[in-house]
Amino acid sequence: MKKQIILCLYFLIIFTLTNTKGFSQACVGVAEFTVTINNAPLQPDNIAGNNTPCIGEAVYSVSSVSGITYNWTASGGTIVSGQGTNIVTVNWNSAGEQTLTVTPSNGCGNGTSRTLSASVAAIPDQPSLIVGNTFACNTDLPSVYSIENTIGVTYTWSISGGGILTPSGNTATVEWSIAGDYILTVIPSNVCGDGAARTLDVSVEFTPTPVIDGNSTVCSTQQQTYSVEFNAGSTYLWSVSANGTIISGQGTNTIVVEWDSGTTGNVSVTETRE
Repeated sequence: MKKQIILCLYFLIIFTLTNTKGFSQACVGVAEFTVTINNAPLQPDNIAGNNTPCIGEAVYSVSSVSGITYNWTASGGTIVSGQGTNIVTVNWNSAGEQTLTVTPSNGCGNGTSRTLSASVAAIPDQPSLIVGNTFACNTDLPSVYSIENTIGVTYTWSISGGGILTPSGNTATVEWSIAGDYILTVIPSNVCGDGAARTLDVSVEFTPTPVIDGNSTVCSTQQQTYSVEFNAGSTYLWSVSANGTIISGQGTNTIVVEWDSGTTGNVSVTETRE
């Protein structure tokens, strides 16, 4: 019966001894020993899998060849499962340009490695601070808000109320129309998901429309009272023409004026809300 073993080198040496007279001087037996010669593995085919993954797990593979063990390594990631086989799960934990390498091996050694280059992405960073008005009047022109733009990131803007929002990429315009305290929010996103939101608190006040109440026909040297509707949080700045003197009430919604002489006088007030 023939014996067979696996080796990476092959030698078969057979010695037969005869004499020069042509007849055998000994009884000779011949043994045969068969050697199977294996080679180191061939380079695996291209690695199949996502070469633009997100932070997290992804599956990769090469074609399976019997008798071959596959050793995988990943820069910027760890092999979660499948080490030694033709299919592995990689947990990418660092964004940027990374590599995944597989090296085949058998009893004769290692074959040529195969490498996949991967551009690993992460969810976006929180946007920069929102630039724009934190105070507005309900009759102002629309307020413009912006953040720094990042390539590959989209932005979703929203407000908690108080106006009409018009988003446009990394900027947004709000036409504030209702007094109150509101929150402007922007959320960044990319193929990997949503990043942390950035917010801005905005206070909106109504624009005062004061109407002065008081006598429009008066006598000189007489004191007259003039007033506007009181609004909590408002300040009032009164002025009168040169022929009148504010006796009291400056800074409030009601003043007393003494008119001196002349044919006409003038009273005005500026109401401010902050």
